Amino acid sequence: MNIEQLKYMLAVAKHQNFTEASYEVSLSQSSLSKQIRNLEKELGGIDYLTVIVECTTDCCGGRVAQFCGRIIGEFESIAIDYARIYCVRTRPPQIGNLL
Repeated sequence: MNIEQLKYMLAVAKHQNFTEASYEVSLSQSSLSKQIRNLEKELGGIDYLTVIVECTTDCCGGRVAQFCGRIIGEFESIAIDYARIYCVRTRPPQIGNLL
């Protein structure tokens, strides 16, 4: 499982439609379907997407979607922090503005 797969799964759950979700994640509908199938195989063949899409937010599927959203948010925060630290350490000091 990777972060992109989680994003794909959340997009489908959000839109409850592969075509609309594919626009959000910038993939073709068939590629998105394939990614979701691969994720489901990785997770033991259970149709997790159906659980997420068909359950309400107070049900198990909604909880899975919430956890996925938090994981993605934390990952993006780490990436931003890393980029800031990396840029600070590798960027040469600038004196004045060059046009």
